[in-house]
Amino acid sequence: GATPYQSQVFPTAPPGLAVPGDPGVPRGLIATDKNNFQPRVGIAWDVTGNGRTAVRAGVGVFHTLPGSRMTTFARLSPPFEVGLNVVPYSFSDPYHGTEEPFPYNPVNPRFAYPIQMFSLSPDFRDGYTSHFNFNIERQLSEQLFMEVGYFGTVGHKLTSLREANTATYTPTATPADVQSRRPFFPQYYASIATVFSGGNSNYHSLQVKLDKRLSRGLTFGVAYTFSKSIDQISENRESGVGGNGPQDPNNYLGGERGLSAFDQRHILAINGVWDMPFWKNKGLVSHILGGWRLGGLTRITSGLPFSVNSGLDQVLGGSGFWTGDQRMDVVGNTTLDPGRPHGELVARYFDTSGFGLPEIGRYGNSGRNILIGPGFADTDLSIIKSFPLPREKGQFEFRGEIFNLFNNVNFYNPDALFVSPAFGRLLTARDARIAQLALRFTF
Repeated sequence: GATPYQSQVFPTAPPGLAVPGDPGVPRGLIATDKNNFQPRVGIAWDVTGNGRTAVRAGVGVFHTLPGSRMTTFARLSPPFEVGLNVVPYSFSDPYHGTEEPFPYNPVNPRFAYPIQMFSLSPDFRDGYTSHFNFNIERQLSEQLFMEVGYFGTVGHKLTSLREANTATYTPTATPADVQSRRPFFPQYYASIATVFSGGNSNYHSLQVKLDKRLSRGLTFGVAYTFSKSIDQISENRESGVGGNGPQDPNNYLGGERGLSAFDQRHILAINGVWDMPFWKNKGLVSHILGGWRLGGLTRITSGLPFSVNSGLDQVLGGSGFWTGDQRMDVVGNTTLDPGRPHGELVARYFDTSGFGLPEIGRYGNSGRNILIGPGFADTDLSIIKSFPLPREKGQFEFRGEIFNLFNNVNFYNPDALFVSPAFGRLLTARDARIAQLALRFTF
C-alpha cells in the first residue's frame, strides 16, 4: 500500500513519481561523478641563462565545489519545509480562526497546493575550469622588474539555476489560468527552481606589471589588465548557485550568453610606499620629526555591465524567481554620450527611449548585460610615523589615512528596471572622501 507520505501528496501517484519507500528510489539525488581528473602542467625557462629573463607557462584543470545551500535543496521543499502565509490575529492568539500548523508532524504532513519546489537535476555533475597562462618576466635593473603575460580560463558544467515549470503561453492565456498551463502536475506544483550543471564561461586577459623593489626608501608597482569575460550566469550568491535565472527557461544557454556581471575591460592599479628622507641624523629632532612613511594606492577601472529588465511577466508564465529577469526590446539607440554634464548623466545614464516593452507572449530581444555602467577611479593615501621607546619597551605608531582622496563620485550601475519610477537614473554611489587618524601602541 501507499506510504503516509505518498497518500498525502497524491491520492493516486502520478506515473514515474519516486516516493520514499519505493524500491526504485536511488541512493542519492544525483549519480556519482567519477571523472574528476585534475591534471596540471607547468614550465619555467631561463632564456639567457643569467637569471634576468624568464618564460613561464602552465595549464591546469580545477573542479568547482557545490555551494552549501545547494546541497540542502532537497530539504527546502515539502514535507521537510512548510510554507505558511498567515496574517496574525493578535500577538497572544496569532492563529485565531485558522488551524495552528505547529507542532509539525512529518509522518502525516500537510501540504498547501500548489507547492513551490526546489529541485536538483538528476544529471548534475561537478563543474570544472581550465586555467592557462603564458608570461615573460624581465629584470630591467637591480630593483626594476617587468612582466607581460596572458592569462585565461574556460569553464564548463558550471552550476546554474532555471525555472522548470513555467506556464506554456497560448493565445487565450490570461494571468488567471497560469497554474493550469504549467507542464508538470499543475494540480500539485507551482514554480520549480531547478539547479543544473550546464553553464559555460571564458575569460581572456593581457596583463602587464612593473615592480620596483625597495631601494633608497622607495618601492612601487604598476599593473594593467585588458580583459574580457563571457558566460551565461555569473552572480554568485550565498547558495553557491549562479544569480538571476535566464529569462527564457527553454533557451537558458544560448539566450543568456553575454558579458559576465564582473567583466571590466580595463583595470589600472598603482601602489607605492616612500620612506621620506627628511630630518635624518638630527638626533632628537629626527626622533620626533623624521621617519615618516607615505603610502598610496590608485585604482582606475571600466564600468560593470548590466541588463535592462521589464520587471513584468509579459509571457504570462506565472510567478517564479525568474519573472523579474524578463528583458526589454531594443527599439532604437540605447547609449548616450558619457561625456555629458554630470547632472545629465545622473538624470538619464542611458537612452531609455531605445527600449520598448515586449508584446504579451514574447520575451524581450535585448541581450544580457549589453550596457556598461559608470567607471571607477579612487586614490587612497596614508602617512605613518613610528615612535620607538628606549630599550625596546615597545613603540607608538601614528597613522593618518584618507580614502578617496580626490572625492570622486563613483556611481553604481543605474536603475535598469522598466517599471521603476527611477528607470535609467543613477541613484547610489560609493563612499565619498573619508579621513581617519589612529594611534597604536605595540609592546
